[in-house]
Amino acid sequence: DTDMVLRWGGEEFLVYAPGASAAHAGELARRILDAVGGAPVDAGTCTVPVTVSAGVLALPDSGSLDGAPDWQRALRLADWALYRGKANGRNQAWIVTGLAASMATVLAAIDAAEGGTEVEGMVEMRCVRGPAQAR
Repeated sequence: DTDMVLRWGGEEFLVYAPGASAAHAGELARRILDAVGGAPVDAGTCTVPVTVSAGVLALPDSGSLDGAPDWQRALRLADWALYRGKANGRNQAWIVTGLAASMATVLAAIDAAEGGTEVEGMVEMRCVRGPAQAR
């Protein structure tokens, strides 16, 4: 009843599933990766492979990060996770399942590192890969 899929802009979408556990978020990411990347799109004269890269936030009580709801901070962290997937080959979802520091500290490190891998030690993550693509 509360889950939503929203077009965020261009080719970006948000999936909002507030009651999802980390395991459920991973399964949801896998289903999306498989549905989009499972078969190429028929473009008439050729087929076009399509994949998804995703950043997922599956934090306990994620509606109340550091004690106060702040969608801008949550989206910044999910966006960072998305770019980890793109930097590591695309066709995958990186799921943030925990923080080893406060949200403010993690986001400050993201800003200082310009999204680099230095931040990975501050977050607990797992990766879900999409289906293999024909070359």
